[in-house]
Amino acid sequence: GGLFVGWFPVASLSLQLGASERAGSLDVAEASVLAFAASSGIAFHPWQASRSRPIDLALRADYLLVRQSATHFDSDDPSPVSQARWLSGVDAVADVAWLLSSDVAAMAGIGVEDLLAPTYVNVRQVRVATIPPVRLVAEVGVRLRF
Repeated sequence: GGLFVGWFPVASLSLQLGASERAGSLDVAEASVLAFAASSGIAFHPWQASRSRPIDLALRADYLLVRQSATHFDSDDPSPVSQARWLSGVDAVADVAWLLSSDVAAMAGIGVEDLLAPTYVNVRQVRVATIPPVRLVAEVGVRLRF
């Protein structure tokens, strides 16, 4: 999940701030994985929605500050073991939105994210997985205009 806010200094350009959290599992390490991301970026809006044309298109680039953490669960450990690290990165995303009303749009986006360094996952000093720095990202949500 995430929350993003944007400001339009000119009609076709917006500045954005955001925060999101992703969760998953890494079965080979018997671990749950969390990634918190804070972002700031700029978006170009070459095609903006109107009542006569309800489709909106935006091309976005962001700087990312990401905290990746993994918690290893194992029956022979007295308690779960957690490790985390901060990473810096960038992303580029294309968003499309469908105007549902004058202030609400359903949106979806797809792009690529690069955290600039892989994350190695070790269990008892043995590398069991590598989280690659580059990945595809997809977003779906609702956009509200104020």
